[in-house]
Amino acid sequence: MLYSKKISVFGHKLKQIRESNQLSRNEVELRTGITYETLRRLEKGDYLPQIATIEILSKLYKVNLLVLLEKLKMGTDVDELFLELNNLMLCNTDNRTTDLLGLKERTLYALQEDHSPDLQELLFLIDILLEVNEAQDTGNQACKFSIIQKIKDGICQFAGQKKSSNIALMSLNRIECHLVFTLSVVLADIGEIEESSALLENIIRSLEYPLFNNQHFLFIKSVCNLSYNYHIRDRHQQVIAIVDNAIQVSLKQHSNFLLYFLYYRLAVSHFTLGNKDTAIEHFTLSALHLKITQNDRLYRQYCDMTREKYSISLEAFIHSA
Repeated sequence: MLYSKKISVFGHKLKQIRESNQLSRNEVELRTGITYETLRRLEKGDYLPQIATIEILSKLYKVNLLVLLEKLKMGTDVDELFLELNNLMLCNTDNRTTDLLGLKERTLYALQEDHSPDLQELLFLIDILLEVNEAQDTGNQACKFSIIQKIKDGICQFAGQKKSSNIALMSLNRIECHLVFTLSVVLADIGEIEESSALLENIIRSLEYPLFNNQHFLFIKSVCNLSYNYHIRDRHQQVIAIVDNAIQVSLKQHSNFLLYFLYYRLAVSHFTLGNKDTAIEHFTLSALHLKITQNDRLYRQYCDMTREKYSISLEAFIHSA
């Protein structure tokens, strides 16, 4: 179902197309049988035309109005576009670049009608993600340094801050949280673990309470990445603190998103600190979540890794669970 704003946009487009054909409403009525009053209300955006009416007007105007309508349905509203991007960022798909290019096209289309800062920032984020994908595909390390600077400059520009501002201390909106998350990933890739961690800590502060709508998944991914960074720096007590909190948040949200990863991070920290029984409990919970979700490949990988690195056979504990 289209929002009223989109119906109004569609009506305005109808009027522009009619006028570009140098037709009055009376002339359209004579040629098609669609009454002057019906056309006036359609162009005003009072309601959407029926498919038959769209087909008649398409033939008269020599424009495929159904395509125009579908583009509106596919998300000229920034909230819909952002939700689609949110889903793309959190799911690993083989068609990521193709999906991002499609989303970019719809965002550019939306910008023709609405020049809001949110849409401009969203378009910037999509372009950054496309560049990151290309850098990952080609293994171009030099390109990553360019991306890092571009993201930093972009965030400061959209936030109205000086380029020298500390992003780790900025207040972030929902799109900026995604930009900063992407920045933290690229920084970690080039070994800048401390800067990456500071950015992730800021995202978690921004999202923790209250969580932005539809941002629980980004919150959890940020905790997962931060816990991995902490492990690299042997900050295991901090891992336990942030992961325990994230698990509680997930349970309140009735979400099992990346729970297997959270439990595994807990297990590694407890094992490193000498709490073997607690570690085994969390290793087992991690594997059980993978088994329940039927992620057989990752389940096998986790079992093999746990046996090789920690000399713990998860299969034995799972069979007795």
